[in-house]
Amino acid sequence: MPKPVPLPYSTHSIVLNLIRPRSHKTKRVWAAGGVVCRSDNQGGIEVVLVGRNADSLWTLPKGTPDPGEPVEYTALREVNEETGLEVQPISHIRDTSHVFFEEPDPDDEQLPSANRTDASSIRVYKTVHWYLMHAIGGDLSLHDDEFDEVRWVQASDAMRMMTYGNQKRLVNEACYRYRNVLNHRDSIYLTRRNTTVRSKRLTDAWNE
Repeated sequence: MPKPVPLPYSTHSIVLNLIRPRSHKTKRVWAAGGVVCRSDNQGGIEVVLVGRNADSLWTLPKGTPDPGEPVEYTALREVNEETGLEVQPISHIRDTSHVFFEEPDPDDEQLPSANRTDASSIRVYKTVHWYLMHAIGGDLSLHDDEFDEVRWVQASDAMRMMTYGNQKRLVNEACYRYRNVLNHRDSIYLTRRNTTVRSKRLTDAWNE
């Protein structure tokens, strides 16, 4: 039986790299955004979606913080910029998380300087903080150029249009909470000997 011919060093290295598990550098990032809701004339709920034509993307408005910016301010600013609407928060809904890979950025201060030129990809753990919001002004025509189109969409249609499954569940939860706020907005609250009589504002839920 003939002896096996050894692989050239370069080919041997390629084979080992294919079967050897790669070690990935990691970093953690966060973003914030909102589900902006309003009631329609038929008792339903509409939400705002932002879309990009090139990849047929429909999603919720969100974005990353400016340096030192609190989470709630990031959510309000990003929603305002991407939708053109002036919005107020009602309540925090919940956070979502996902993992993706990206190539190292030599200017990324979250990575040690020794790792910024590493050829291995970076495993990124991203958390997004989501808030229920309603519009108090502005106009969809004033949105920035990050997305091609911004729409008010019936919640049921949004479930069909949206690209990401976890955001569909988020919209469902946001609409449930929004209905509860609408159903209780005219309640009167008594506090010991002091009585405050007024219609409940949507933003009261933010302080509860």
